[in-house]
Amino acid sequence: MGSIMTWRRLLLLAFGLSMFSSLLYEVVWMRHLSLTFGTTVYSMSAVLTSFMAGLALGAYIFGRIADKSERPLRLFGKLQFILAGYAVLLWPLFFIIRYPYRWLYDQFGNSIPLTITLFILVFLLLIIPTGIIGATFALMSRLYAENTGKDIAEVYAVDTLFGGMGAFMAGFLFLPHLGLLFTTVIAALLNVLVGYLCVRRDAT
Repeated sequence: MGSIMTWRRLLLLAFGLSMFSSLLYEVVWMRHLSLTFGTTVYSMSAVLTSFMAGLALGAYIFGRIADKSERPLRLFGKLQFILAGYAVLLWPLFFIIRYPYRWLYDQFGNSIPLTITLFILVFLLLIIPTGIIGATFALMSRLYAENTGKDIAEVYAVDTLFGGMGAFMAGFLFLPHLGLLFTTVIAALLNVLVGYLCVRRDAT
């Protein structure tokens, strides 16, 4: 019984670290995208809409998958590896995307076609990682929930607590002192650690 309780607490901690890294990513990506697209109402609306769409799609799709999966812990771990890899891949993509955007801006200026293009570009960039972030809550609810109401509340509390810590530390500690690249590396390493622990646990 004691080992089961210990594992459940470790599972919540792993989820918390995943949420912590996710908010590090979101702050880093917002900073990257604001440097590329500016901070106008249209550009920031496109970025936020893409974020929310990805989170919603990930939660919906993997919520259904989690109910049917025989090994949700392994799936959770693999998604952590994918998120870490994609976050590293995004680093050069953020710089590459500036060139077509600048060309489009020269052609259209601040216009509806540019805003639509901006949304498409951001959506394509972020749909995979934000979808994975959205999936983590659905998968963890499936993994952790025994007493539905109480356990879901605990998962949500951990999500809120660690997510808030991640956003705070990204904005006030990591970015000012470490920069975008090293903050991304820290977040990716946390994903790899969580992924490794989950896959290893599933194999035992």
